[in-house]
Order: sequence, then C-alpha cells, then structure tokens
Amino acid sequence: MGWNYLATMWRPGVGYILATVALLALFTFRLGTVPPNFSPPEAAARASSVSIKLIVENPVNAPHKVGQYALQKLRHRGLFAMRVVSVGFALAAVWMFYILVSRWHTQRIAILATLLFATSSWTLHTGRLATPNVLLFALLAIVTCGFHIRYAQDRARAWLFASLVVGMSFYVPMMIWFIVLGFIWQAKLIRQSMRHLSNGVRLACLGVLVACVIPLVVALVRRPELWHDLTGLPVHYDNAVTTLKNIGRVPLAFVARMPANPVFWLGRLPILDLFSGVMVIFGVYAYAFKLRLHRTQLLIVILVFGTILVGVSGQLQNLTMLLPFVYLIVAAGVTLMLQQWFTVFPRNPIARNIGLGLIVAAVLAACAYQLLNYFVAWPNNPDTRVVYSIKP
Repeated sequence: MGWNYLATMWRPGVGYILATVALLALFTFRLGTVPPNFSPPEAAARASSVSIKLIVENPVNAPHKVGQYALQKLRHRGLFAMRVVSVGFALAAVWMFYILVSRWHTQRIAILATLLFATSSWTLHTGRLATPNVLLFALLAIVTCGFHIRYAQDRARAWLFASLVVGMSFYVPMMIWFIVLGFIWQAKLIRQSMRHLSNGVRLACLGVLVACVIPLVVALVRRPELWHDLTGLPVHYDNAVTTLKNIGRVPLAFVARMPANPVFWLGRLPILDLFSGVMVIFGVYAYAFKLRLHRTQLLIVILVFGTILVGVSGQLQNLTMLLPFVYLIVAAGVTLMLQQWFTVFPRNPIARNIGLGLIVAAVLAACAYQLLNYFVAWPNNPDTRVVYSIKP
C-alpha cells in the first residue's frame, strides 16, 4: 500500500516542490533592493512591531507584527528581513488561490490562472513590501477553508485549521464583516458539517477561536478607538458624493485607471493587463448564466460588499482582498474561451492544440508585462524613488 501511494504521489509531490521553489525565487528576487529603501508605511510597520508591548496595545494586523517582531528580536531589521514576513503570507495566498481555483476548474485552467495571479504586479507589491497589507488575503484563506471543509476526508483536521485561520483573521482590518456575514449566510451548512464531528473536536475548535480572540477583545476594551482600524471604517466619513466616487474607483482601478499612489503602484495604470481585462468580461458573461451556483453567489457577495467597504474606507490599497476573486473571474473567462474553441474543433487535435497554444502564449505575455511593470518600470519611476527614501 505504501509503495503504491509513493508511486502515485511522487510526480505531483515533485511538481509542488518545484512550484514552491519557483514562487519563493520570484518573491525574494532582489527583495532588499527593489526598491532599495523603506517607504513611510514600511517604516511605520517596522516601528509598530519593535516590542510585544506595542503589539498587545494595538493587535490589529498582529500576525504580521509578530513576524517582524521575531526578526527584529534576532537583530534583523533590514529591508530583506522586514519584507520577507510578507513573502510568507503571499506564498500561502498563492497556494490557497490554486487550491480554490482547482476546485472550480480543470487542472490546466488552475495552473494558468495561478500564474496570472502570482505574477500580477499588485500581488508582487503586496507580497514584497514590509506592510501588513498582505494580510488582506485572509479573505481568500477563509473562503478556501470553507470549500476545503466540504470536500476534506479528514473533517476534524480541516475544521481545526479553519478555526485557526478564522481566529487569526479577526485581527485583519475588515475581515470581521465577512466572518460574521459568512456565519450568518452559511449557518445551516456549518451546523450540518459540525454534526459529523466529535464533541472533543468541537471543543477544540471553540478553544482555538477563543484563544485567538481573547487578546483582541482585551485590547478593544482598553482602547475602543481600535474598532475603527479593525472594521476598516473611517473616524470621519466623507460626504455621500465623495463616498460614491470612492466606491466607483474600486472597479475602475482594475480595468481603467488606478489613483496615483507610488508606494503601491506605477502611475495611473489599471491593475489588470489587457488580456486579463478582456478575460474578466468573458468571465462575467460566463457567470451570468450560472447565477444559481453557490460559487457565483459567493463571488457576487464578496465583490459587491468588498467594493463598498473599500470605497467607504477611502483606502484603495485595501482592494487587495478583492484581487484573488477578480482573478477567479479571469479563470472563468479563460475557461469559456477554450470551451468555445474546443466546441468549434471537437475532434481536430492540431486545431485544439493551436487554440491552447494561443491561450498559453497570451497568459505568458500577460505575466511578462506584469513582471516588467513591477521589476523594471515601477522602481525606476522618479515618484517611486522619492517615496522610498528612508534608509534601513
């Protein structure tokens, strides 16, 4: 039995290892020199994690702060050390994205979509900066855990891991809204799933959640003003017109233009490249005929509710939490394109391979564009050099 399992799994295992090494190389390549100095948000993040006392007093984004604190305690306070904490969370997010998209689409589509997501300039910005913005991928982790529980053979382990992910996600700005909404929306399915667990596992899950949340509750009692940071809601709200404009800027940032912010982005370019932008249109078209699917409803709720939250917060960099779900729509667009091509050429292997080759070439071209955008254009932009001027 053991040899049969080894013979079956060694090829995928080697593939996963090589993919992880490639992702690690991508996210750590010139990590300490692109850009060569700290930006104000990075310097502020490092300053907020210099001691346990500061983290306990303000535990918002605690998972990221604890990582930076541990490295600073080991006397590693440079660019690479502070940024590598975000790299760890970004790698986890890429794998979570792959797991989720492989549940919804074929292996081929999952690989292509993950390539697009991993090489996206916004993913690289988020995963290679020493800011806690990368923690907003927690929404992706929560959704992935939810789907994993439905299909996992070992539900006890899946529930324990999900409890830990949800518990840690309470520390991430705006995640509390999605956690509460998810529990209300899926209350029936959650109850049905937990019926199959033993009382010991249920108590363990509850214990993990309580242990995670207690420090946050204590901090909120001592400093109620932290509620604004935790919920992502501003202290002072803009007028209705400004708020509506901010909400409208969120979808426009993906396909039309991004407001100028040299800390996170290059000029006013949209987040999506031309190929991904077109695939989003096809993906929306594909999902329009599948409105009754659970995944379609999930995407609608996340994208609509998330867009409103980001717009109300006034911090457009918070759209990080929406990025994976936009690329899930891109995956649906690529699927539609291939399905239409294979429908026209159902039996001609040459034509089918040509269509697949064209899609792969387009994906690789989009990846190359995003990589050049991040590694060449952005760090050499004069505005970027001005912002990244704080010496390590």
